[in-house]
Amino acid sequence: METKQREILLRTMKDFMAFCDIAGLKWYLAYGSAIGAVRHNGFIPWDDDIDVYMPREDYERFLSMKGKISEISGGKLEGEYDICGARVSDSDVSFPFTKFCDMNSTIWEKKQYPVITGIFIDVFPLDKTGDDMAENDRLKDHYQACFRKYRRGFRKHSANYCFRALLEGRLKDCFKFITDNVLYRTRKHNYKKEFCRTNSSFMLVRQFCIFPDFFFYIRTWHDPLHPKAVS
Repeated sequence: METKQREILLRTMKDFMAFCDIAGLKWYLAYGSAIGAVRHNGFIPWDDDIDVYMPREDYERFLSMKGKISEISGGKLEGEYDICGARVSDSDVSFPFTKFCDMNSTIWEKKQYPVITGIFIDVFPLDKTGDDMAENDRLKDHYQACFRKYRRGFRKHSANYCFRALLEGRLKDCFKFITDNVLYRTRKHNYKKEFCRTNSSFMLVRQFCIFPDFFFYIRTWHDPLHPKAVS
C-alpha cells in the first residue's frame, strides 16, 4: 500500500472510531486487522485494508445513517464520509457487507465489477446463531448464493471475451458469459431483493477470541504518537 493511501486509511479509521463514539455504535477489529493490531502494533505488512465487526443491532442502526454522517458527527470528523452497501445503495455494489467510505478518494477494486468507492473501512455484521449448525449453514449458503447471483448480473466482460474463450476451447467460460448476460442480468433485481431480505435477518460470521486488552489496541494502533503505534 502506498504511503499516501495508508495515511488516508488511518485517518478514515480514526474518524470511524470517533463517529461510532458519537453515534453510540459498538464495534470490534476483525480478521487481519485484529491480528495486525495485536501482533504488529499496526498493519500486517502485506495488508491493505481495515476490517471491523459490528453487532447486528448496531449494524442496522449504522445502515440507517447513510447520508447523515456529517449531520450526526456535528462536523467533528477530519474528512467527509458516507456509507456504501448493497442494502443502502441504489447503484450496484460488488460486496455483501458495508463500507465506511472517504468521499474525497477513489478506488475501483475489481475491473470486472464497475463499482467505485472511496478508501474505506469494511464493516461486517456480527450475528448470534442457534445451536443447529446444519440450519445455520443452510441460511449462510442461501445468503451467499443470492449475492453471487446478483453480482453476476452486473459483471462485465470484454467485447470479445466469449469469442476468444470459444476459440481457445474454454467452454466453461463461454457458458458463464451466456448465463451472466441472459439469466442473471435479467433477474439481477430479484436476486438483490432476496439478498437484502436475507441480510437484514442473518449473516453467519465465524468468531474468534477477543483478548482482554483488545480494546487498548483498538484505541491506540492508529495513533502515530503512541509508543505502540505503527511507525
